[in-house]
Amino acid sequence: MSAAGRSERETPRVAIAFDAATGALHLGAMVVGADIAIDALPPGFEPGATQTVEVAGRSVSCRFAEADWRDDAPGERGRRVQLRLRFEDDVWVSAFCVLRGAGAAAHRHWLLRKFGAAEGVVVGCRWGVAEDRSGDCHAFVHNRNWR
Repeated sequence: MSAAGRSERETPRVAIAFDAATGALHLGAMVVGADIAIDALPPGFEPGATQTVEVAGRSVSCRFAEADWRDDAPGERGRRVQLRLRFEDDVWVSAFCVLRGAGAAAHRHWLLRKFGAAEGVVVGCRWGVAEDRSGDCHAFVHNRNWR
């Protein structure tokens, strides 16, 4: 069954956090560091096929890995978050976080709780809120591998 097809009962609950110094993703006690390979992701992530995507005006070979989680971090009350990790040329560069049914303001507040600011850039990490081509909102976190 796909991560998107899980019922709310089956969706894992973890405290979701990020390390602003590196962009590493923390899922409870699990740490997804910038050097992880797509096939070494923790259980729950479903890696997709390689595809060519336009990123900042250039064509890039990408793979995405997706998972649904319920955020048990303080203040989140089990909020459902779809995580989509982007790997460019087999290197993890970005996390896209979708709060289902939420607009830009909710995504900014979520990042504010995670980083202390709704958007920011520090050495090793950049985060903010954006819309995809279809107008759907998401929070993004680029790690130290992002160009």
